[in-house]
Amino acid sequence: MFDSFSNHIEKEKFFSDKSRIILAASAGIDSMCLLHLMNQCGLSFEVAHFDHLTREGKSSLEAEFVKSICDDKSLPFHIGVFDKTKPYNNFQDEARHQRYQFFKSLNPDCLVTAHHKDDTIETIFMNFIRGKSLKGIDAVNDNIVRPLLQYSKAEIIDYSDSEGIPFIEDESNFDNNYLRNFVRNESLPQIKTQIDKLEERLISLSNRFEQKDRILYVLAKKVLDIRENTDLIFITIESIQSLKEDAAEILSVALKTYGFNTSQSYDMVRSISETGKLFESSTHKALIDRKNLIIEKLDSGDKAEEISITLSSMPCTMKFSDSKFKFEISESTDELTCKMRFQIPISSVREKVILRLWRPGDVFYPSGMNMQSQSLKKYFTNIKMDRFSKAKQVLLCHENGDIMWICGMRKDERYWRIAGSGRYLTVTMH
Repeated sequence: MFDSFSNHIEKEKFFSDKSRIILAASAGIDSMCLLHLMNQCGLSFEVAHFDHLTREGKSSLEAEFVKSICDDKSLPFHIGVFDKTKPYNNFQDEARHQRYQFFKSLNPDCLVTAHHKDDTIETIFMNFIRGKSLKGIDAVNDNIVRPLLQYSKAEIIDYSDSEGIPFIEDESNFDNNYLRNFVRNESLPQIKTQIDKLEERLISLSNRFEQKDRILYVLAKKVLDIRENTDLIFITIESIQSLKEDAAEILSVALKTYGFNTSQSYDMVRSISETGKLFESSTHKALIDRKNLIIEKLDSGDKAEEISITLSSMPCTMKFSDSKFKFEISESTDELTCKMRFQIPISSVREKVILRLWRPGDVFYPSGMNMQSQSLKKYFTNIKMDRFSKAKQVLLCHENGDIMWICGMRKDERYWRIAGSGRYLTVTMH
């Protein structure tokens, strides 16, 4: 299995351009097998474990076990703990939310999970009996990578036994009150006794339906006026209205990719003239704007609203909101009119600069307006910026609080023409 795994990750280039790889690991056999394989491949990675504080302290013992494995292999280890003070209705949903929020807080370029072929089969079957779809699990989804999806549970067990890989079995996996456990432990084993090659049949069926969905999406995209801009998707209101009685069905095909169901598509069409109305799926939100239906991916956790970058930490590159910013100190100035770059003499900066999201009440002095102030709210209205884009707009601020640059858009008159000599702070937005 090692040679197969090594060739597989090389062929798929799962980790070739990733600088920070974090394995989300439990103490179970799947995670421990994956940790062993990644370590044997010589990958540079860290391990993150989340303690749900369950089973009368046993989950905490598992956390200590994972840490000991990491210590033994000299792997960086991170631990998150379930916050019981937060209100919730469903423990499983809240646990998953907190777990992935913790993983996201580590800011990985690549988050690796130990899902395998049996997990895909269970997911297809569960989606089917719930009447949702025939979709399985993707090997790559944004920055989440699942390199074990081509291997069965039996293959993982056999390899782990042969390598003597230690693990702890979570006893809650045998509690059939949970639907997935019931499907895994009861339903699928019984169905397998009646249907040959059930796994291959389900995966093949799922792949065929996904292929048809992709074809339908391409056709719907041609009928609707759909444009993609970075992380936003725009569908013109005019193109939706032109479809008349077929609008909702065609829109549902286009929006299925983003988690919206047919009922929501009908609601959108009925509400198409209600500017500002918002809809949410499990993964995305849709906003009816003046001229467009705008789709955006939901945040999986809270985002920082402000970060400080000290001069002493430069040169450096920071991720903030949905952009990357490169901070460096240079000896000469570049073209001042470039919207994606800002420069200021080091002598005009004290110890740090600040990146933050815009806030109601923000005011700046737009370049070229002879020191006339303007609220950012009015500026955004004048350029017809939609609500989603406004919520993510980043500002570069002086440590005294002044806005120096609406990043990627416009500079402040007070700062962009400051004369100076010697070294300059250069901020480039990617």
